[in-house]
Amino acid sequence: MFLSRFCLSALFISGLVGCGSQLPEATYTSTGLIADQGAIRIWRKDYGRQPSIILSVYSPYNGTSAVIGRYEYLDGKLSQVNEVRMDELRTKVQLRFDADNHVSYMQRQQGAVKTSLTEDDISRYHYESQQLVELSGALNVGRITLVQGKWQDGRVTTCEGKHVSLPIDAETFARATNKISHPNEPFNVAWLEGPEGTQLLLATNEAVCQWSIDKPLS
Repeated sequence: MFLSRFCLSALFISGLVGCGSQLPEATYTSTGLIADQGAIRIWRKDYGRQPSIILSVYSPYNGTSAVIGRYEYLDGKLSQVNEVRMDELRTKVQLRFDADNHVSYMQRQQGAVKTSLTEDDISRYHYESQQLVELSGALNVGRITLVQGKWQDGRVTTCEGKHVSLPIDAETFARATNKISHPNEPFNVAWLEGPEGTQLLLATNEAVCQWSIDKPLS
C-alpha cells in the first residue's frame, strides 16, 4: 500500500511513466548544532525532498544521560517515534500514528514499569519532530556537516574508517578534553564543518559511532 502511494506521488511530481526502478534514491545527510547546554547530532534520510527517517542524539555537557530519538515519516507526516534515554532505567518511549494522524500505539517504559503518554507528551513529540525537520533542512542548506570518530595519538579515525587530523585549535581541544571522564584513554570527538570553518561539538568517552539511521533503536 505504501509503495503504491509512493509511486503515484513520484508520477505526479516528476512525470515518470512507471514505478519500481524509477523511485527516487535515498539521500543521507548528517549535521548538528550546540543548543540547551549540549550537543545535538542529527542524521537524516530523505526520499526526494521529504524526510523518511531522522535520528537525533542529544548529549548534555553536564554529563547527564544522552537522549536518542528516531522519527519516521510517511508522505511527509510523522508516523512513528522511538526514544531512548541512556539513564539507569534506560527509559524508552514508543509512539505510532495512523494515516489520519491518530495515535495507534503509545508506551513509556521505565525499567519494568509501563505507562501511557499524556496529550502534552504527544504534542511535544510532534513539535520536536517538526523542529528537527526544519533545523536539519536549514543546516543542510548551509552545508553544515557532522564528522565524528575516535581520537588517539593526535589523529581521528572517523566512523567511516578514514584517518584525519582534528581541525580544532589546541586551546578549544584542551577545554573540551578536561570535561571527559577518562582523558588518558582513547576517546571520541564530534565536530561540524561548514563554509565558515569548523566547530567542536563534543569530546566524550561515549561510543559516537554506535548509532545508525537504518538501525532501529533497541
